[in-house]
Amino acid sequence: MELDAFMTVAGPAITSAAAAYGGAVLTRAEEAAADATVGLGQRIINSVWRRRDMQQRAELEACLDDATRPGGEDAMGALRQQIRLALRSDPELLAELAALLPTCARRRSSVSPPLTSW
Repeated sequence: MELDAFMTVAGPAITSAAAAYGGAVLTRAEEAAADATVGLGQRIINSVWRRRDMQQRAELEACLDDATRPGGEDAMGALRQQIRLALRSDPELLAELAALLPTCARRRSSVSPPLTSW
């Protein structure tokens, strides 16, 4: 899966998880009743976080915490950029995370270009 296609499909899940939990997304246990989109975003963010160095982890956590505050759109943009850069430099991680996406979303992203970019 191409990086841009992945970010388009996974973007809403990442945004939902960051908005719902902020930095706690990295430690919050999944609950059976948790929304599937938030759970997917949580898994993606946590996977990226685990592959970062200490400084990159701190930057990611700061973006996540800022995302929960009113007007956190800039933090969401910074979060998306950090994830994009991490996946661009780690094709194995991109493939691993793309496999988490629903099959129908993966097929849709490879067939037609997105109407909007996440």
